[in-house]
Amino acid sequence: MYQSMTDLLSQLPAEGNFFFQIDESRQSSVKVFAPHGGCIEPCTGNLVVEIASGVVDHYIFNGSRKAQCYQTLHVTSTQYDEPKCLSMVRAAMVALAIHGCEG
Repeated sequence: MYQSMTDLLSQLPAEGNFFFQIDESRQSSVKVFAPHGGCIEPCTGNLVVEIASGVVDHYIFNGSRKAQCYQTLHVTSTQYDEPKCLSMVRAAMVALAIHGCEG
């Protein structure tokens, strides 16, 4: 539906649609990402929290819509230009992104 995260964030209000869960408190060189968390690709956000285990920084974009979550909020990884995510990736020596699959 949106060509980039910049488009999504500028056109869709956060309330009722999405929220971010970001923890950079460890300033770790390894960072774990769920760019399609919540209802977008279910369980990816939970996996990121478990993998990070309070040891490494993490970033989760959580979809919270009640209908058409994936269709509305999924932005392909190649078009994922959310500024905070890009900043964290640039600061990482190792960046691990968790994605879901169907089936």
